[in-house]
Amino acid sequence: MVSYVAFVARQFTVVCSVKAVEVMVQFQDGQCKNNEFKCVTSGLCIPLVWKCDGQKDCDDGSDEPASICGAKQCASDHFKCDNGRCIFNAWLCDGENDCGDNSDEDVRHGCQSVQQLSVRCPFDHIACPGAPDICIPIHNLCDEKEHCPGGSDEGGRCARDLCAADRAGCTYKCHMSPDGPLCSCPFGEQLVNKTRCEPENECLDARSCSQTCTDEKHGYTCSCVEGYTLSADKRTCKVSENLQDMRIYVSNRNRIYWSDHHLDNWRTFAAQVENAIAIAWDSVEDRIYWSDIREKKIFSATRNGTNMTVFISDGLDITEGIALDWVGRNLYWVDSNLNTIEVASLKRPGARAVLIHENVDQPRGIAVDPRKGLLFWTDWGQKPRIERAYMDGSGREILVSTKIYWPNSIALDYTTDRVYFADSKLDYIDFVNYDGTGRTQVLSSSKFVQHPHALAIFEDMIYYSDRRLQRLQLYPKYPNGTSMDYPSHTFSKALGVVAVHPVLQPKISHNPCAGDPCSHLCLLGKDGSFTCKCPLGMKNEGNTCQLDLKPFLLVIQKTGIFGIQMYGVKNNTPELAGMLPLAGLGNAHDAVYDTEGSKIYYLELPTTGRLIGPNAATETRIMEVSLNDENRSQILSSQLTDDPICIAMDWYGHNLFVANKISQTIEIVRVNGVQYRSVVLNNDQSPTSVVTPVALAVDSDHGLLFWLDRGGGAASPKVARAEFSGNNPLVVASNDLSELDNLALDITGQRVYFSEAKAGRITSTTYDGHDRHYILNDAGKQPRGIAFFNNRLFYADGAFDTVEVATINSDSQPPQFSRFIRNIENLINIKVVSPKSCK
Repeated sequence: MVSYVAFVARQFTVVCSVKAVEVMVQFQDGQCKNNEFKCVTSGLCIPLVWKCDGQKDCDDGSDEPASICGAKQCASDHFKCDNGRCIFNAWLCDGENDCGDNSDEDVRHGCQSVQQLSVRCPFDHIACPGAPDICIPIHNLCDEKEHCPGGSDEGGRCARDLCAADRAGCTYKCHMSPDGPLCSCPFGEQLVNKTRCEPENECLDARSCSQTCTDEKHGYTCSCVEGYTLSADKRTCKVSENLQDMRIYVSNRNRIYWSDHHLDNWRTFAAQVENAIAIAWDSVEDRIYWSDIREKKIFSATRNGTNMTVFISDGLDITEGIALDWVGRNLYWVDSNLNTIEVASLKRPGARAVLIHENVDQPRGIAVDPRKGLLFWTDWGQKPRIERAYMDGSGREILVSTKIYWPNSIALDYTTDRVYFADSKLDYIDFVNYDGTGRTQVLSSSKFVQHPHALAIFEDMIYYSDRRLQRLQLYPKYPNGTSMDYPSHTFSKALGVVAVHPVLQPKISHNPCAGDPCSHLCLLGKDGSFTCKCPLGMKNEGNTCQLDLKPFLLVIQKTGIFGIQMYGVKNNTPELAGMLPLAGLGNAHDAVYDTEGSKIYYLELPTTGRLIGPNAATETRIMEVSLNDENRSQILSSQLTDDPICIAMDWYGHNLFVANKISQTIEIVRVNGVQYRSVVLNNDQSPTSVVTPVALAVDSDHGLLFWLDRGGGAASPKVARAEFSGNNPLVVASNDLSELDNLALDITGQRVYFSEAKAGRITSTTYDGHDRHYILNDAGKQPRGIAFFNNRLFYADGAFDTVEVATINSDSQPPQFSRFIRNIENLINIKVVSPKSCK
């Protein structure tokens, strides 16, 4: 799975680990998850079920060690290929090379009626038996002369005249063949049910024309879309002009290279990159965009790599796919750690939004067609699939969900309205029409494809990178069944691929986003429409985005922080709300909101174990960041010792309270203007001493500061309070306490709620320590972070990776908790953010 908010994957998979991303993520000394296997050389994490499955998924084959795996045995509902791969029994004899060695289509398994895909033969010709690349006139069959290799057109049942009796049922002509009688049809008709002739629609065969096919009574006519010219063969379309302007770009992590369409004359992109993965091109400004997962940024530069600029600098984790809308002027991307599809304006990069996050599991490839306002993406999570939606996020539907396992990349052929996709587990390249119909396998041969990563289409060729073959390969975009060699170029760790030529980003007659009708984001939609989209934390009012001051729940994980709505939740899948998710954190522990400048302050503890990204903390630090994840900066960087453990915000004075575990103090810090700090409470050896503080909360309406203290030595654990100045401290509770974890305040009812995760308890008491009783007392639960808002108590359960919620009534009956969010791994804390008052 992955780091931080895998939003609503597996219902709402907000997760926190480093998943089996297709890009090889290096760890310092890290581990893969319990249900994952770590490749020895690359450090790539793959699902554990892929170990010893008969197919090498690691580049070094370390998931298939002979000493451990031995001879692979397939499950009862699977078929074992000659090469050792296991495929579903249902894929046997289906006309597609699922094994890669074609053994699933062998006559040994009753596949006599299924031949290898052959070159399309001319009228009145037939492919040679056993040699599908060779066509001979049909009347040459059984003429006592060898026309096919090995004489496969002779012998067999040729000696028996089986056509004599009523033409063997043929409605037109009957021909003898080594396999018996063979029917044929007149020109313009095709054979149906082996004997009957009907008018033929050659346009149903994808190989008939490069682009547009028009069916006629006796044949068909090919034509080309604007920008292309029909070749002399009357079926192939070539670009009309400026072929020399075509470029193919390839990233191999630490370099980007480009060449012409023949893969000759390779040159190095001038811009320096750290770990470039996905690539896109903008024809309007003639710039190349790429994502860098080490820098966790998206960059752009001229087509030669000069004038490099940062496009997106914050809020990214592992961005494995990007797509550029040259009409609406937006960039789309998928993040396979955040499990989101996001979009940002090319004109105003700060105007960005999370477009889709519900039921997004492991997104990988992405592509757009602005002419039709369509967005396509791949997802290789628990339910692998190809999906599409309109570019404004509406009209979502699944195009492909069968015979698909690891859909790695996606590319669009704008000339035929087809979606090409590659599966890196099943090792094939297929295409479907934009509506999901007409699925056709282009390539499934171990000679050409073993671990396809990225695709691009130009004219009649597919350009794709293959990680195991370590090369960029060309292959026809239509299935032809041949094994001839096509141009290729060797690349170590070839990843992203993009083709560049003016015809690949065609102009449209009507641009609904012309004139900049939206204040932030104009997104193309259905039938030439547009939608104004606002960033999280804002709402659309008359095509203008205004601040949305609705409260939301702040969820804190080790590697990320995000907000979700607290009301209107359906199926345990709450909407993201209030802020852009903060990604790529090292070891987040606490966070608060300040209405002054709409900022989030978060506390990171030193990172232990694996080091995740450039934002990982090597020492305790307090960071501030805007709600749209801009301008991250560290406060008090030269003054903090390595002991802050929790924070709280005074929403009136806009001062930050910081509790320190080593110095045994609680400080007040002015964060606006000239930063200033002062100790308000310390360990003065009194009953209200600060000994081992673990949580803070404030009531700015009453000027009170509350803290939990685990004590130590002679000091007992306690719940305590004091005025903001530190005066008039009071122990609220000190008896029958175990290991304290977190607290929340009901400011209206003036009650304190505190949790003890190991004991499975949440306790409530008044500000003065009266009327103390349990809200939750269940040893099977682990209530860590807790939050209170409008008579609703939320708690984060570390045992079940969930957030639970209950309505607190005035009667003495214990509240009934229900599931609010599920599947949130490495959940640390939760807070309520109420922008109007920050209560």
